[in-house]
Amino acid sequence: MKARYKALVDDFSTQIREGTLAAGHRLPTHRQLASQERISLATATRVYAELEEMGLVSGEAGQRCLVR
Repeated sequence: MKARYKALVDDFSTQIREGTLAAGHRLPTHRQLASQERISLATATRVYAELEEMGLVSGEAGQRCLVR
């Protein structure tokens, strides 16, 4: 069974690569993602950190992540 955060990373990366989430699209804030997906804030942060490592999103502290 895949870890919840990994499933979210895979889902976001697929949507970005397929163009469903286009460049410049704002993703939910970490808190919004945590609330929507019923995950901890730390897990939401981990999801976005992994997407950023993959070069798919960019974000700054206090701002939303944007699709690259």
